[in-house]
Amino acid sequence: MRSLKRPVALGLLGAFVACGRGGPSLPTLTQPTGPVNIAGNFMLSITASSLCNIHSFGQTRSWNVQLTQSGEIVEAVVSGGNILTPPPQVGGVVRGNTLDFNIGIGEQIGDRSFYLVRARAFGIPLTSTGSFSGDLSGLLQTTQIIGVTLDERPCNASSHRFTFTKR
Repeated sequence: MRSLKRPVALGLLGAFVACGRGGPSLPTLTQPTGPVNIAGNFMLSITASSLCNIHSFGQTRSWNVQLTQSGEIVEAVVSGGNILTPPPQVGGVVRGNTLDFNIGIGEQIGDRSFYLVRARAFGIPLTSTGSFSGDLSGLLQTTQIIGVTLDERPCNASSHRFTFTKR
């Protein structure tokens, strides 16, 4: 019995070795890549949806943004304009080459005019140019104080636009 086992084992070993010589090849494994690094200085611009009836000063707003990234987590420091407290909330997660993020910014524009955005974006593709844009879904609101009257114009839409332009 011993003599029969040895030829079978050698035959299997020979078949395995032959795979490397013109036979079927084994699939190659690739290492997963980490998230795209988007850290840097940007100009963030937000444009209201065409469905909105807001004040003209809120149609498009822009701020300087410093993005920092630790692994998948992205955080931002927003500056420019007269940002209201609490500080702006801008941050998100990079998964491979896409970005999901939330944004919350309040700004006073002049003596009696205010702007607010609370929105989110999902699955935004990131490209090698460093700049990226997409649709924002959520609330964009302008408020103007006229005498003793508040003229508030909120707009909930899924078609606001944003652009992060690399500086």
